[in-house]
Amino acid sequence: MAYQAHRKKIFRETFELVDENGAIMHSFPVSLDPDSVVKNLSAKHVDLIRALKDVQSADPETDPGAALAVLGKSTIEMMEAVFGKQDAATILAFYDNRYMEMCQEVLPFITNFVIPEVRKIAKENKQQVLARYGRKKRIFGKRYRWDS
Repeated sequence: MAYQAHRKKIFRETFELVDENGAIMHSFPVSLDPDSVVKNLSAKHVDLIRALKDVQSADPETDPGAALAVLGKSTIEMMEAVFGKQDAATILAFYDNRYMEMCQEVLPFITNFVIPEVRKIAKENKQQVLARYGRKKRIFGKRYRWDS
């Protein structure tokens, strides 16, 4: 019997931009492959959370634009990590300087679907690798199998 090496399935989701009449204007394939997405996406997500905390703790009377500029930059970088630079630019052009509307519509897709799905896929891949190699883990000095 020969050893078999398998390619992993690449998980994809489609994100669509719909105008006010309900017509689909743009459709973007979003790659949910943890090997290519997870590291960059996690870093951008942490940057976005930090920027949001900075905006919430900033004094609006001293410099209201500085914290919002950092938040906007982090939001765009997060979109670029998920969609790519060209598709993120298309999304920005679609919303035509209506950044609040864009954030309300696009960011929930990223934070509520893409990030949890990528983490789930990465966890499943890790469990498959550990099961294939028969690795054991130790908890309080005792050995336990990952697959049990």
